[in-house]
Amino acid sequence: MRAAKKLPGQNGYLTLDYMVSISIMMMVMLVLFTLIKTACFAADILQRDADLDYSARSAMLVIKSDVLGAKKVSVINGGDQLRVESGSGIVSYYIQSHQLYRHGLVKLPVTEKAESVSFRMIRPGLLEVIFQAGQDDQSLLVQSAFSVRTEN
Repeated sequence: MRAAKKLPGQNGYLTLDYMVSISIMMMVMLVLFTLIKTACFAADILQRDADLDYSARSAMLVIKSDVLGAKKVSVINGGDQLRVESGSGIVSYYIQSHQLYRHGLVKLPVTEKAESVSFRMIRPGLLEVIFQAGQDDQSLLVQSAFSVRTEN
């Protein structure tokens, strides 16, 4: 076997060749790190939005469950508190320290990230609930109405 012949003036790679290849590699790495950072930022925003959505939906589901089985529903404290009387007792809903509470025999947190809740009887037998959840600079407002089946 014969070794490859070198042409005159070819003594290997030049420092310039190394610099160009390192510069190209650094630009590719910069693009990759930027994409990764952007993807992580988008994932954080999606997680925060999902948390707010879960908070609002869980609040509405628990309130709806109690209201649909109620004998009597009363809006008190100017709409900041809801009182529900059923066969199993009396429960009330209100916000304290950014948590929505269901207070019956025991005070239980329903959901966190609660900014405000408003209850209003639109007409006899129809309850409107407006719940606002928020975190950082993001906010989600959910509004729903429930038919109250009270005993006469």
